[in-house]
Amino acid sequence: MARRRPGALVAAIDTLTDRYGLVLVLLVVTYVLASALPSGDWTTVPLTAIQGVTVVVTLAASGTPPRRRRIAIAAATLAVILSAGAALAGGRAGGIPGLIAAVLLCWALVAIVRRVALHRQVTIQTLLGAMSCYVMFGLIYTFIYSGLARLQTAPFLSPAGSHTLSDYMFFSFTTLTTTGYGDLVPATGLGRALAMLEALSGQLFLVTVVARLVALWMPRSQQRGNPEP
Repeated sequence: MARRRPGALVAAIDTLTDRYGLVLVLLVVTYVLASALPSGDWTTVPLTAIQGVTVVVTLAASGTPPRRRRIAIAAATLAVILSAGAALAGGRAGGIPGLIAAVLLCWALVAIVRRVALHRQVTIQTLLGAMSCYVMFGLIYTFIYSGLARLQTAPFLSPAGSHTLSDYMFFSFTTLTTTGYGDLVPATGLGRALAMLEALSGQLFLVTVVARLVALWMPRSQQRGNPEP
C-alpha cells in the first residue's frame, strides 16, 4: 500500500526553515494584541491561540522534527481549551494557560538559539532570529508574571489592583531592557527574584549573541574565498 503524502498544511510548514521574518511578525502581532485588546478573561483566548501558532512556526523555522511539532500543537491546543474554560468558569485556573504558553515559548526560544548557533555566516535570517529571541524573552516573562498573578492570592505587582496583560508586558520589557521601574514594581519576593532573573538572563543573552555574531561576521573577500593580503 502506498504511503500517504503529507497534507498541504504540513508541506507548507516544512518550507518555513530559517524564515525568522515570519516569526518576528507573529511576535509583534502578539505584542500589539496584548497591548490593544481590552481587559477580560476572554482576551487570553485569542492571545493563547496566536502564541500557539507562533511556537509552531518557530519550531518549523528552526528545523524541529514533525513529531515534536505535533507535541507542541497538542500543548498549544490544550492551552487554548483551558483558557476558554477558565474564561467561562472564572477563578484562579486562568493562570494555567499563561504558564503553558511560557513553557512553549521557552521551547521555541531554545530551538531558535540552537538553529542560529549552526549558521556559518551572518545572514538576514540570523539577525531576524536573534531579534525574535529577544522579543520572545520579554513575552515569556509576561506570561509567567500574568499566570502567577492569577494563581496566587497576594498581589504580584505594586501598587495592587486589577492589572491587565498589557501591564505585565510593560513590566516585563521594562525589566528585560533594564530601563528602570516607574509606576509598577514587584510586590513579592518571588516577583523580585523572577525580575532579577529576567534582567540577568536578558543581558547575558545579548552579550552571548553579539559575541556569536561578531565571530561569524567575515569580510566579503574572505566569504568568497579570497582573503585580503
